[in-house]
Amino acid sequence: MANLGDLLGKLLALVDHHAAAPFTSRLPGMLETACRDGHLLTLLPVVCGILRQLSASGVEGDGDVQTALSMLKDIGDLPNIRLQLQFNVVRLFKELQLDIDSLQTTGRVSTTAMAASEVQEQS
Repeated sequence: MANLGDLLGKLLALVDHHAAAPFTSRLPGMLETACRDGHLLTLLPVVCGILRQLSASGVEGDGDVQTALSMLKDIGDLPNIRLQLQFNVVRLFKELQLDIDSLQTTGRVSTTAMAASEVQEQS
């Protein structure tokens, strides 16, 4: 899945910022849905690959990309997160040379993850 994210990121980097904006604006919603539905293991490597390639090509993030990065910080801080996912998040921030502690939390992930766990407990 990470290779798919790298490929999508390279394709988005080839187009101009305005053409990539509709896709990058969906990244936060995709992360939120993956948290809620339990598909983070599938989606998180794709999102990390996309962000890695966009950064490598010099496409600077807009507000949606910054929100996605903040949500990745939230995901990495979840108490029961798989080590593989946490490693993907930490590696992305190191490759982007970003201080993970400098980002603000969104609160969107923790409330979504709590809602998903409540649904699983009721079943």
